[in-house]
Amino acid sequence: MRTRSSCKKKRRIKLKKNVKCALIFIILVFIFVTSTINLVLRTEKDVHYENPDVFLPPVSNNEVVHMLDYMEKLYNQNSDIVGYIHIEGTNIDGPVLYKAEDDYYLSHGFDKQNHIEGSFFVDKYNSIEPRDDNLIIHGHNMNNGSMFHDLVKYKDKNFYLNHQTIRFDSLYETAEYEIVAAFVSQVYNKNDNVFKYYKEYNFENEEEFLNFWSNIKQLSIYDTGVDAKYEDEFITLSTCEYSKEDGRMVVIARKK
Repeated sequence: MRTRSSCKKKRRIKLKKNVKCALIFIILVFIFVTSTINLVLRTEKDVHYENPDVFLPPVSNNEVVHMLDYMEKLYNQNSDIVGYIHIEGTNIDGPVLYKAEDDYYLSHGFDKQNHIEGSFFVDKYNSIEPRDDNLIIHGHNMNNGSMFHDLVKYKDKNFYLNHQTIRFDSLYETAEYEIVAAFVSQVYNKNDNVFKYYKEYNFENEEEFLNFWSNIKQLSIYDTGVDAKYEDEFITLSTCEYSKEDGRMVVIARKK
C-alpha cells in the first residue's frame, strides 16, 4: 500500500521530468529558429554578390537598371570595379578599380595579388556614388609600354589628332569622352598656391567650374578646340612624367 508521502514524491519526480522535457523542447526550437535565420542571412548575402540586380537603383520609369553584361562578369570577380577604360590604337585598356581613401590598387592587380604595375584606379578621395563631376584615374607609366605609358604620347598633337576619344564605361552604361586638354604638371607642396589638377573633384558652382576650365586650357600643350560647360562630366587620366621632379602627364576629357 502506497503512502501519501510516496505519492507526492512520485508526482514531484514526474513534474521535474516534464519541466526538463519542456526546457529541452524550448532549446531545440531556439536552435532551429537561429539556424533558419542564419541560413536566410547567408543566402541574402550570396545573392547580393551573385545577382547585382538586387541592389541596383531604379530608373525613372520604375524599371531596374542592369549592369552591362561584361561588367557584371567582371564585378563578380572583383566588386571593387567601377568602370572600364579603353583608347583605340593604344595599350590603354583595362578595368578601373576603386577603394575609398586607400591606395591599394597602386600595387595590386585586378586579381588582388601584388603586381608592380598595379591597376587603373580612381583617386581615393573621389566619390563614385554620387559621382563626382571629375573622376581622376591613376595608372603607372610602365617602361614595357603597358598601363598609362601611352598617355605621354599625347604631348604630340598628331598623336592626339589620331586618338581624340576615350571609351570609359561605367558598370551600367557605355560612354565616350572627348579630350579637352593634355599637359604636363606635377605634385606640388601642400602649401603651394598653384592650380592642382589632382584636387579638382567637384564644381559646386559655375565659378568653380570656370576656374578649372581656364586653368586646364592654359596648361594644355595645344588647343583641342573642344568646349565644355558647367555640369558636364569629366575624367582626368594621370601618370608619372619624368621631365621634372614629381612630374605628371595629364589628359582630361569630357563626356559626350
